[in-house]
Amino acid sequence: MKHRKPWLFPILLTLLTVLLAGCGGNKVTAGELLEKCGQVSGFRATVTEEMTLESGGSSTNAVYEGNLEFTEEIRHIKGSFKLGKREHMPEYYIRKTPGEEDSLDIYYYKKDDDIWKIEQDWGELQGISTFLGNLQSVELRPYEKDASEYVILAETDLVNVIDFGMTVYTGSGFSSVLEALAGTTCAMHAELTVNARTGLLKAADFVLIRKQEVQGKTISELHIRLDFTDMTLKDLQIPEEIIGGAF
Repeated sequence: MKHRKPWLFPILLTLLTVLLAGCGGNKVTAGELLEKCGQVSGFRATVTEEMTLESGGSSTNAVYEGNLEFTEEIRHIKGSFKLGKREHMPEYYIRKTPGEEDSLDIYYYKKDDDIWKIEQDWGELQGISTFLGNLQSVELRPYEKDASEYVILAETDLVNVIDFGMTVYTGSGFSSVLEALAGTTCAMHAELTVNARTGLLKAADFVLIRKQEVQGKTISELHIRLDFTDMTLKDLQIPEEIIGGAF
């Protein structure tokens, strides 16, 4: 009768432990993903907004499509806004007012006159980490091994999305309605898609949870989506000719 070699069992046990650990892998968490996403200095994204307003038995659709450049200090917004048959193409540069707290310099282009105007307003530019830190009920959707992307589900308030997506600068139809909601609680579902290889955001979707009454109208649908095209933007400047020529 052959006897087992006493040194063989510890080796087999160690090998089995390693294999089991390899099968399970290190599970990523929503918190880890959000922390990495919040460390970027800026981004470029395409922004799409769709809103349906109902009043007196009729409905009106508002649509915005444009680009957003985003850093801690400056925002650049440019796109096309349609409300019914009306359309215009807003463009803004926004920065923190140099040397002042809670104040913004807002440069906006008047296409009909081909001039840049500037106004100063109270406010601050919310950073990426602050926005992600305000998400509630965060959870990571189950994913398969070697997945190409992760999906984070959460809830947030419209006020946070307004600051993050700069939605009050995407069209007068959005501005008046969304600003009127700023003092109320307006819950939205959030779905963030993260590139599994880089650990950075690919897209962010925000959908209104419940209908909202505002200004005698009902917002029955509101969907805001950001598709991130560049998560490495470190420096964004307002052209000197705009700063020097705006009045």
